[in-house]
Amino acid sequence: KANKRVESLDVYPVPSENEITVSLPENLTSLEVFNFSNLPVLKLLNPEAGETLVNVSTLKNGIYFIRGISAEGL
Repeated sequence: KANKRVESLDVYPVPSENEITVSLPENLTSLEVFNFSNLPVLKLLNPEAGETLVNVSTLKNGIYFIRGISAEGL
């Protein structure tokens, strides 16, 4: 199966010190967090649709990007 990029994710609260909630529109194969230099700093495998808590307490202050990848056809 080919992967497709998820176009939109809801993330809150922003900013956050301990954890964020990511609202997922569908089951994903992975949810990845990247730093401003586009280096991966966190990865969750197979998060389920709905609200997923992501622990960000180990991340330094800064700007991060989140990418969700879903399996084609889901």
